[in-house]
Amino acid sequence: MKISKLFYSLLWIFLICAGTSRSSAQEVYANKMVDSSADFQDVYRIADASRTNYAYISNLLALLNTSYVTGRFPESGRAGSVINVRVQGTGNLLNASVLGGVTLKLYDSLGNLVETGTGSTVLNLSLLTSGTNIYNITYYSNPSLTSRIKDVRVELNNFLTVNALSQFRVYSISYQVPCPPIFATSVNGFSNGGLLTSYVSNPGNAVDAN
Repeated sequence: MKISKLFYSLLWIFLICAGTSRSSAQEVYANKMVDSSADFQDVYRIADASRTNYAYISNLLALLNTSYVTGRFPESGRAGSVINVRVQGTGNLLNASVLGGVTLKLYDSLGNLVETGTGSTVLNLSLLTSGTNIYNITYYSNPSLTSRIKDVRVELNNFLTVNALSQFRVYSISYQVPCPPIFATSVNGFSNGGLLTSYVSNPGNAVDAN
């Protein structure tokens, strides 16, 4: 079977700075809190130097339908940066279903909204440390845009009630910057036909920088 125009965009390698993985690239943390809803407590702790301090909302206090905090980075991240929000819930375990009540809004230095991510189709939830119930909410911003990311707003919609949580804590807001992609420039091998194999035509097109 002839396979034409195959691998044109597949033979590229996306590397992170200093050869590290996407998840371990150097992070830039929000060091200033721009605003927050009245029900968020100890908001300043998100932007302090401690990674064990946190801001929180509690079902023991009056809650708004939408709770939010907005963090500002010391320097703007570029489009394609990975946004991380470290969180923890008490009273119940977190799972991917909680992402339906989470919205991340990204703003540039002029206050313009440049991207929005909501729900489990674009947000990811992963456990950071076993036994602590501390998770990372991750959003991969769009690398095809030219915008810069100065602020990130974390919105929680009817969050504690829907997810049966006593508290929801936000430890930090950060971004990670990936390096530009490095593309393959030559073809090492490809299938060239036979009785039981298919073959690739024009393999050079996969590495011609077009």
